[in-house]
Amino acid sequence: MALNQFTNNAGTTLASGITNSATSLTVSTGSGALFPTLTGSQYFYCTLQQASGGALEIVKVTARSTDTFTIVRAQDGTTALSFVTGDYVQLRLTAADLNNFGQLDSTNTWASAQTFSAAPIITPLTGLLYGNASSALTAATAAQVVSVIGSTAVTNATNVTGTVGVANGGTGLTSTTAYGVLAGGTTTTGALQNIGTGTTGQILTSNGPGVLPSFQAAASSGFTNMQVFTSPGTFTTPSSTTKIKVTVVGGGGAGSNAVPGTGTGAGGGGGGAAIYVGPVTASTPYAITVGTAGNTSSFGSLASATGGGGGSGAGTGGAGGAGGAGSAGTLQLKGGGGGTGTVGIGGPSYLGGGGNNGIFPSGSGSAGGQYGGGGGGGNQPAGTGGAGAAGVVVVEY
Repeated sequence: MALNQFTNNAGTTLASGITNSATSLTVSTGSGALFPTLTGSQYFYCTLQQASGGALEIVKVTARSTDTFTIVRAQDGTTALSFVTGDYVQLRLTAADLNNFGQLDSTNTWASAQTFSAAPIITPLTGLLYGNASSALTAATAAQVVSVIGSTAVTNATNVTGTVGVANGGTGLTSTTAYGVLAGGTTTTGALQNIGTGTTGQILTSNGPGVLPSFQAAASSGFTNMQVFTSPGTFTTPSSTTKIKVTVVGGGGAGSNAVPGTGTGAGGGGGGAAIYVGPVTASTPYAITVGTAGNTSSFGSLASATGGGGGSGAGTGGAGGAGGAGSAGTLQLKGGGGGTGTVGIGGPSYLGGGGNNGIFPSGSGSAGGQYGGGGGGGNQPAGTGGAGAAGVVVVEY
């Protein structure tokens, strides 16, 4: 059978001119090796192009001896031409090359009759559909499974017996009266059971080792409610709540008064903070403390935060109040320290800014920002310090 041959990037020039009836050509010394080596009825298409005018001809090369090609002229709709030394000889992709390949139409059907050099080779299958894992699928049995050649109708396999192993695509079981169930890492057997179909929005949920799963309503994701406590109280978890987020902020410290002849008062420290994210017991009350200025806030024993310290003294000797600190909870945060007597700015908390010092002369420091900010110091000569802001407890569930 004749076979079209190819090589990559083969191109050269004629070593000598040819007429339009010549049946061979010679290329530049040594460049023939760039082109396919032909045996028997093999061939390749070659494009000749005039260097001067660009006119071209496609020829069929049926033999190659080193740098000499035996050719059939005027291929693939081109006309035989004369060529001179130095004209181009190139192995290009042509329409004739592509049309020699078998083609499928839009329905994946061969567009024309195809001839195969030999019949397909069929190797018997083993251990897949018939008998046990060591049984061979014989030609007679194969005819029951699928028709490979010809028009024989496909039939169902019959008398399938034995155990098909897991390694061969089976279950390893001999009947449908037993099945494998994972129960605490062990395998148990029992009758097949129907776990139902469930309804829209339900998910298949495990009920523990050795128990069949069941369809249950999908739990909502994320927190959907929030409650803010600005005074002491009690939070009772709803019956369906098993996880919450709590943010606790202690009260801010107060700023100190200015001292005549000394200077501006110091700022109070910001309240500390604690954040808890985790489980809680449903339908259970949790005691809530909300610290006033400088005092501790808490949510049961799950999260707590101390208040900021008050500013003391004035002028260069005035000391800003220390920031409070969180304890327990998932995350603990410190409040900002208050400014010294020469600055008088209150320290911030996680949820509130610090107060400013008073305006000269004798202006009072402003109160700490909402939820735990420290108060600002009073300005000289006799301004009073600002109050620290009360803390807060925020519950999300």
